[in-house]
Amino acid sequence: MGRTCQVTGKKTRFGNQIARRGMAKKKGGVGIKITGISRRKFKPNLQRVRVLLPDGTVQRMTIAASVIRSGQIRIKVDGRLRWMPLIKAARGRNRAYRESQKKEEAVAVPATPPQAAAETPVSETAAVAAPAAPAPPTESPAAQSPAPPTESPAAQPQAPPESGAEGSKAAPPSES
Repeated sequence: MGRTCQVTGKKTRFGNQIARRGMAKKKGGVGIKITGISRRKFKPNLQRVRVLLPDGTVQRMTIAASVIRSGQIRIKVDGRLRWMPLIKAARGRNRAYRESQKKEEAVAVPATPPQAAAETPVSETAAVAAPAAPAPPTESPAAQSPAPPTESPAAQPQAPPESGAEGSKAAPPSES
């Protein structure tokens, strides 16, 4: 079947292309006039995809892009139509790459039986299974010591006045 989605049944539809001119009355114009009507086609976005079926075979299907985005296809299994996840079949080098990745994942993450986990010493289990202890809480900025004095003249300590209105005199520096 040409130009028909095998899952949804989408196919070429026909309609009209309408040419208009003028300004809408609500925008202050005198109204929109139709100047021409021509027939046109609305074609679905169909793609040919190699789909891996549940029984392990590969089948080429022409499906709409909306089906690819949804990730679900409807196929006949055991004489009944069923919804299945869409799995694209790999080709050539890509197939070999995917198979090697699956083998690496199987080797990298061995499944440990429950008996083996129970036989391991507690110290090893705690070191492997227990997450690291959380870092001690830091002090809030208000509780920290005050910042060192800045270089500005306002922050520098000033010498007491030599002749002051308060009446206190500073002692002359002693030479030792």
